[in-house]
Amino acid sequence: MTDAFTQAVTTMFEDPNLSFASTYTPSGGSAQSVRLIRTNPSATPLSLTAESFDDGDLFKLRQSEVSTQPEEGATIIDRAGNSRVVESAKPDPRNLVWLLDVRGV
Repeated sequence: MTDAFTQAVTTMFEDPNLSFASTYTPSGGSAQSVRLIRTNPSATPLSLTAESFDDGDLFKLRQSEVSTQPEEGATIIDRAGNSRVVESAKPDPRNLVWLLDVRGV
C-alpha cells in the first residue's frame, strides 16, 4: 500500500499543470524520459544546517524515475528545450524527490 506522501508526489508529477516531460541524462549514461517540476529558489526554505542553494534554478525530479542519485554534470532539458547541467542534487526528507540545482549550458 502506498502512503499519502507518495500518492501526493505521484499526483503532482502526473499533473501537466505542475510538471512537464523532460529528458534526464546522467554523466556518461543514457538519456531517459522523466517529469520535472520547476520550483522557485526563494520559496525553498533553508535547512537547519545552514546549507542553501544559490539563486540558480531548481527542479524537482521524482526519485522513482532514476536509478541513482543525480550527480554533478548530469543534464536535463528544461520546459523551453534548453539543456541544463546539474550542479547538485539533494533528497527530500522522505527520499521521494531530488531537488536539482542547475545552470544553463
